[in-house]
Amino acid sequence: MKQFTDGMNRSWTLTLNVGAVRKIKATLGIDLCDLHSGEKPLVLRLANDLPLLFDVIAELTRGQWEASGLTREQFEAAFDGAGVQSAADAFWGELADFFRRWKPALSALIEEIVQSQPAAESGAPSGTVPESSASTPTGTP
Repeated sequence: MKQFTDGMNRSWTLTLNVGAVRKIKATLGIDLCDLHSGEKPLVLRLANDLPLLFDVIAELTRGQWEASGLTREQFEAAFDGAGVQSAADAFWGELADFFRRWKPALSALIEEIVQSQPAAESGAPSGTVPESSASTPTGTP
């Protein structure tokens, strides 16, 4: 379980387990256990598409914000830049932890992608991740 804080200083807990993976697949059609598939792999889409990432984060925390009486719009409206970074860090950390013993290569890939993101304090634009070498097409024979 990883915790993150929104822009209103509310704390949320993100937990990834088999039930959560199944829920994300059923509600969003996103298979968090299949990070490599697609023309642009899911792991890169999540790293580069904030609305997609927040679809997943919102589903993983739905019970908490609904119990607090918030709508999804109210929940998302509380995420300024620092809140987005906090939520993204929690998501990537939880995803890497989920795979750490089961599929260590996926855990390493997730950590590599997270480390390749520009640092927020550097003033570099965030939210983009270079294509991984695993998804970069090679020349044709």
